[in-house]
Amino acid sequence: MFLRELCLNNFRLFPFIELEFGDEFNVLSGMNGQGKTSILEAIHYLTLTRSFRVNDDSAAVRFTSDHFDITARFFLNPAETNNVRIFYSPGQGKNFFINGKKIMTFAEVIGLIPCVISTLDDLKLIFGAPADRRRFMDIVLAQTSSIYLQDLKIYRQILQQRNALLNSANRSAIRQQMDGWNKQIINYGAQIIRRRLDFVDFLNRHLAGFYSGFTEQIEQVQAVYKTDIFSMDDSFDPAEIEKLYGKKLEKMFDIECEKKMTLYGPHRDDLEFYRNNKSTRQFSSLGENKIFVLCLKFCEWKYLMTKKGQKPLLLLDDIFAELDKNKCQQVFSIMQEMGQVFITTTGQNELPQSRAIKNYIIADGEAHAL
Repeated sequence: MFLRELCLNNFRLFPFIELEFGDEFNVLSGMNGQGKTSILEAIHYLTLTRSFRVNDDSAAVRFTSDHFDITARFFLNPAETNNVRIFYSPGQGKNFFINGKKIMTFAEVIGLIPCVISTLDDLKLIFGAPADRRRFMDIVLAQTSSIYLQDLKIYRQILQQRNALLNSANRSAIRQQMDGWNKQIINYGAQIIRRRLDFVDFLNRHLAGFYSGFTEQIEQVQAVYKTDIFSMDDSFDPAEIEKLYGKKLEKMFDIECEKKMTLYGPHRDDLEFYRNNKSTRQFSSLGENKIFVLCLKFCEWKYLMTKKGQKPLLLLDDIFAELDKNKCQQVFSIMQEMGQVFITTTGQNELPQSRAIKNYIIADGEAHAL
């Protein structure tokens, strides 16, 4: 999978630019505020249908325009290409096209072109809220399974309806209707948890391998899925998860009625990280945590490659500025086999010299290949 050509029209600072990318390392250099990150954002739109920076699509429209238009050509293999386009205007909303055909639902797009992005905001995986870590798992799993994406969508709809029921005043009416809602939320919730556990198991089989590339000694690193539904010592068989889930909801019925919301399920679960059996949040330095989250992103890339059978695009937004020269070299060495990589940087001297690197200068709303 390669992104060969990218065209931006009225996107962020760019009135119009066209770029042709190399198959390996593509380095976008320039001063802050010149639009380097916007190019990664455009690629993210094409692969995951949304920005990684803002929730409001209108924020990506160039200030003098009423729309943005992003088009690209992806090479799936030497004989097959996909022409992908995303068009947005406040009046028409967001529209996605593949080879000229309009895609009716975004679920058809997600996972078609697997993509991993790493930014300085990744530290939220360590220091942020549980929702940040759930989002990390959900984005990865949605790219590998349309079933997971559909289960997640249905689960959220059921959760909304169940919460509305819990918010009603009549507890006896709640009790009469709750069994039906419990069966549904347990069914979909258990499937979500099962897939998340599989992903966490994958992390734990590969995380140490990546992390050891940055340390002089062997260290134990681990991801632990946290849920109040069952103990991590319990069986992870789907049927057993459903059984434990049902027991928890029945036991906590009165508490949920008092709180008027669903207190248990994958929407409340979390992911915790440990280094040498100590919480990375509490006991690791900022530098160690920066390397840790980068290794999580490398694991995400490997998971997508394993499940999709093709190398995902890897987008790195200004992460080399936070690393010393030795760490930069180690990161670059790991990425040698990772296919097409896009890197933003304020200075090319942060990266080692390589004939595999194609450089671009981004300035004043324009992009120039060197």
